[in-house]
Amino acid sequence: MNILVMDDIERDRSVLIDKAKKWGVLHSVPLTIQEMSHAACNSPAMRTYQDVDVIFLDIEMPGLDGMSLAKCIREQNARIEIVFISSHSEFSLHGYNVHAADYLCKPISNARLYNVLDYVQKRLSYKEGQPIIALKRGTGVDKYYVSDILYVKARLHTVEVVTAEGAQSYNISIGEVQPMLPPDRFVRCHRSCIVNVNKITVVESKSQLKVRLVTGETLDIGRSYFESVKSAVLSDKNGVL
Repeated sequence: MNILVMDDIERDRSVLIDKAKKWGVLHSVPLTIQEMSHAACNSPAMRTYQDVDVIFLDIEMPGLDGMSLAKCIREQNARIEIVFISSHSEFSLHGYNVHAADYLCKPISNARLYNVLDYVQKRLSYKEGQPIIALKRGTGVDKYYVSDILYVKARLHTVEVVTAEGAQSYNISIGEVQPMLPPDRFVRCHRSCIVNVNKITVVESKSQLKVRLVTGETLDIGRSYFESVKSAVLSDKNGVL
C-alpha cells in the first residue's frame, strides 16, 4: 500500500506514520510511506500523486489548503482514496464534495486509523489484478480501473469517460480508446458509445433499443449493435465473461 501523509506539523506526521506502520505489521501489509509538509497543485506534484493509494491530508496548511488540493487531485484522479485530518470537526461535511473516504480528527486514535486502513486495504484487494487504463489530460495522466468505468462516449472531437463519480473529457477518439478496454468486458452499443457489460442490468428492446445501467441511467443501442450487446450480456449473466 502506497501512503502519502501531508501535514505541515512534523510531529503529527510522525505520529500518524508510526501508527500506520504498526497497522502494517499487524496485518502483514507492506507499506510505502511518503511525507510532505505542504501541498502543491502543479504538474510535478500531480505526477507524484498518481501512484498513491491513499493520501492523509491535513486541511489547514499554509499556502494551498488541503481541501483545495483534494479538489485538484479529484479532478484528475478518481482512484486515490482521500482521508482528511484536522483538529476541527466542522470541516468534515466538505469532504463529501471530493468523495473523501473518511475524516479523522486529531488526535487520531488507533481504532479510527486502523478502520480507515482496513477499508483501503479491502478496496485494494478488490482491485488487485484489475486492468488499468491511463489517459493523458493536459500535462497530467488520469488512471482508471476498468471495472470503475460505466461507459465511454464520443462527443465531437473528444471522448467522455464516465464513472459513478462523474465524467471527464479527453482529446482522443473513441477508436483510440476501445483497444485499451478489455474486449471481454466492454461492448460497443452505439457507434459513439462503448459500455461496460458488467454495469448493464437490463437490455430493453420494445419501443426503443436501450440498455439500463446499475446507476439507473439508460443508453441507446444502435440497431446494428443490438445482437452483440445482447450476446455479451447473456454471456456475462452466465458467468462466461
